[in-house]
Amino acid sequence: MADKLLYGIQQVGIGVTDIVEAEKWYAGALLANIKVLEDHHPATHMAPYMGGKPRNKSAVILINKNGGGGFELWQHTEHQPQNLEKPIQRGDLGINYITLLSGNLKGFTSHLEQLKIEHSAISQTEISIIDPFQNTIHIKESTLLDSSALTTGVKGCSIGVSDLESSLIFYQHFGYSLTGQSETDLTIECTLSSTIKSNGRFGAFFGHNEIVLIQRKDRNARKIFENRYWGDPGFIHLCFDVFNLKSWVKYFSEISPFTILSDENFRMGDAYGYWGYLEDPDGTLIEMVETHRIPIFKNLGIIINLKNKSPHKKVPKWLVQAMRLKKARH
Repeated sequence: MADKLLYGIQQVGIGVTDIVEAEKWYAGALLANIKVLEDHHPATHMAPYMGGKPRNKSAVILINKNGGGGFELWQHTEHQPQNLEKPIQRGDLGINYITLLSGNLKGFTSHLEQLKIEHSAISQTEISIIDPFQNTIHIKESTLLDSSALTTGVKGCSIGVSDLESSLIFYQHFGYSLTGQSETDLTIECTLSSTIKSNGRFGAFFGHNEIVLIQRKDRNARKIFENRYWGDPGFIHLCFDVFNLKSWVKYFSEISPFTILSDENFRMGDAYGYWGYLEDPDGTLIEMVETHRIPIFKNLGIIINLKNKSPHKKVPKWLVQAMRLKKARH
């Protein structure tokens, strides 16, 4: 058996207050119109982050045909979701925003304007938008993408931290290397790139990604999920797709032990896998998922079964193409 592998960002969890509205918005605005799974079972394992007991929920995972990580939209259906009392300030502790790429930023802004979605220019090659639940999304133009690719899935995120040095060490354990540093009057920021990752399985589809760590100079950063539950509105976790989760658990046992670990063949919707959570130095939740089985067309018996396949072998292109037929609501 191969040692532990990391394939890339599988998805980012996004707490919402209306799963139907969220699915339509992400499918329409961000063109993430492929639904990988849908699940309405109670969330049991995450009880320690939800007031100490299981909670009813609805969740879907959407992906974009142009690659990148997915969007796990997650709604409490019993607990009344608690919004942030005030907007996130750059460098607050937790995930501040996610980043997508575009091969045609002008075309994507036209697409947004047709949908009457406002956008703000960050630079000539980057814009930001806000979803209906006050989550910030950045879209950066990339010359490596075809102009037909108006946008991708998740290609990175920014994370507020209290101490850059300890956070840099932590994220380097996931195969990231420091590739840039900048400073403003308020923050010091470091860019990390995924320099060590496998292109096996869905690795090529997820692709290269970056994480920006942000530390406030005034040290007045607040925890984004302080006094709120996991699943309340906001970016609730960063999820990596991995192989050999047991080895990852052992590896992190003396660095940042896993706080949550599922059964080894856990079912979510019609998909199966093995997953767990650990915390970065400021408590931001990092999920790692070892995917075992994904249904493409359940009724036809077309299923991606990865459990007994080589972890270095790419998923066949025709299977990825077939997933495009699993349309989300939009």
